[in-house]
Amino acid sequence: MFFTKAQDSKISSIEKRCADLLGLRVDCIEGIQVVRYRCGEFFSHHHDLGTLCNGKVQLPPKSAILPPRRIVTIFVYLNDIPIGCGGSTRFPLLRPMLSPSQQPLQLMKKLDVNPKRGMALLFCNINRDGIPEQLTVHSGQKLLQNKKNQNCVKYGLNIWACEHRS
Repeated sequence: MFFTKAQDSKISSIEKRCADLLGLRVDCIEGIQVVRYRCGEFFSHHHDLGTLCNGKVQLPPKSAILPPRRIVTIFVYLNDIPIGCGGSTRFPLLRPMLSPSQQPLQLMKKLDVNPKRGMALLFCNINRDGIPEQLTVHSGQKLLQNKKNQNCVKYGLNIWACEHRS
């Protein structure tokens, strides 16, 4: 579900806080999206800036007709997901920071961020040269039933900062 820009005072406040955090004008913040994933649902590997093709990001063309490209992503977790229920955000090309004793494991691990209410991920979809940052390819891992056979649900906010149009 997408909120319209400045739909109400709460949405306007979130848009302004994100723009201030990023040092951008509020009109660079795209309409906020609320997402819900239920048991068994996931979002496969993708890049928020463009389409993945053979491991590379294909950029949409700049156009007055097409929406501006998403240069920064903020994903806000709206609820906790119990351990063992999946639902993490996975960055397959990034490795977690491990202690020196765990370094041999680092080559096998992918960076997984487990949902925790009120926590947010912020990542830039372009590098310093303005080209797609391959390391920000990510996915939403499948939600599973917990040990008590209760279905888990994940709620989040997608907030994207886009290129400014003159």
